[in-house]
Amino acid sequence: MKVLIPLICFFIVSSVNAQIVNPNSNYAKPKPLPKKTSVEIQAIQTRTFETSEKKLFRATLKVLQNNRYKDIISDFDGGIITAKLPPVDASDTAGEKVGKAIGRFFLGPLIPGDKIGHIERNINITFDPIKESLVEIRVAFQMYEITKELNTLFSNNETIESDLTDQPEVYQAFFEQIDKELFVRKNKY
Repeated sequence: MKVLIPLICFFIVSSVNAQIVNPNSNYAKPKPLPKKTSVEIQAIQTRTFETSEKKLFRATLKVLQNNRYKDIISDFDGGIITAKLPPVDASDTAGEKVGKAIGRFFLGPLIPGDKIGHIERNINITFDPIKESLVEIRVAFQMYEITKELNTLFSNNETIESDLTDQPEVYQAFFEQIDKELFVRKNKY
């Protein structure tokens, strides 16, 4: 009995720790955000720049390269750029694995299995010239978390898709980087 109580406390602390370290773990399901309208999404993803389309296109390519995007595909005539970031591991952390292993020791198959997977991050950018020196740019970030939960009784596959419009600061930071690159290019050349 004296050994059992510390083990149960360790399991509880491990599951709480897993929730703090990784809020997207199985122990803490995020609350769903209200859906944005297409107009709200477009407002977050779009910005107008006072420059030529060619300068904006090249500055955007430079920003993508500076942010380590790979597989960049661009078409100036079509006004589009697509790129990817390297995938990120979305598997359970070591603390989550230990907590689940201890939980399975006491509660068996009631404890969720180990989660393995990765996160894919893509970006699509379109350019729409409005006037000679006025260009509208629309940026669409896409993030896919592809995971599989392994258990002795069943396995669960899950794909979570996000366009990051619930984090407008990500879009704002990207547009600010383009602004800075345009400023540097204007004063450099």
